[in-house]
Amino acid sequence: MYFIAILVAYVLERHRGIFPNIQRDQWFFRLRDFCKPWMTRLGIPALWQALLIIAVPCVLLVQVEDSIDGMAFGLPTLVLLVTVLVYSLGRGDIEAQLEHYLDHWRSGDLQSAWHVAQGFSPTSKVVDAATAEQLQHYAGEALLYRIFERWFCVVFWFALIGAWAALAYRLARLYGKPADPDTQSGQLAPLVAAMEWLPARLLALSFALAGNFSTTLACWREQVSQGAGSTRVLHNCALAALVGDTASQEGANDTGVEAPAGGMLQAGSQIKGLQSLLQRTAVAWLLLMALGVLLVD
Repeated sequence: MYFIAILVAYVLERHRGIFPNIQRDQWFFRLRDFCKPWMTRLGIPALWQALLIIAVPCVLLVQVEDSIDGMAFGLPTLVLLVTVLVYSLGRGDIEAQLEHYLDHWRSGDLQSAWHVAQGFSPTSKVVDAATAEQLQHYAGEALLYRIFERWFCVVFWFALIGAWAALAYRLARLYGKPADPDTQSGQLAPLVAAMEWLPARLLALSFALAGNFSTTLACWREQVSQGAGSTRVLHNCALAALVGDTASQEGANDTGVEAPAGGMLQAGSQIKGLQSLLQRTAVAWLLLMALGVLLVD
């Protein structure tokens, strides 16, 4: 049932992109704002407040899932799982943002491309890029992380533990928004980082299946042995996977791969190459999940 839900959500995401009718977060913000004052009066630490508030909808989800299990040939459960998974996916239309960015990049309007890149990060991180090379490096890194937190990390926990884990990850990312964006980084950053550590490295390793296998595997081993952060592991392994796949390898120096010189067109091609790599890797994940279901059954 969980694999079918992931497959349905993937098809919907590829054809619909964003789901404003499902991904409405005001209910969670109201729950947070209602619970925090009396929790504070009870002397509950801020971190425990966040964890308890996130736990409330997760526990309710488990209860609902158990109560409808087996009803109507499993259709209510499937609808619930697909709805929760779609809700747990990342926010915003990254495809439209990416095309907007590339339009400015190809035209040479780096200032406008810089402004568009400001919205690439799910945490609204300010882009620190003084040159075209730095902007391109940030754009590729942010694209990889954005799609990772948008899809791969959610699906990983959904398939491994259950729908409540995917929901918990998304709520942890939403907790500090929109009134206090710094709340998440100060309180829940360790939780978010812990939930992203394993799936980020598995995704980076999966790039070997969708790109240059030997180069990616060597890069992955080096990055993991050095204890690199999740964002850097994803970026360097993705660039390694593109070796021999695209003509644009600017910014791959961190992987130890020699990159040919190129201009605006090649740099834009690299972004499209990363996007294509992520799409191929998503299909590889689905195939591996399908194989796992067959082996288990």
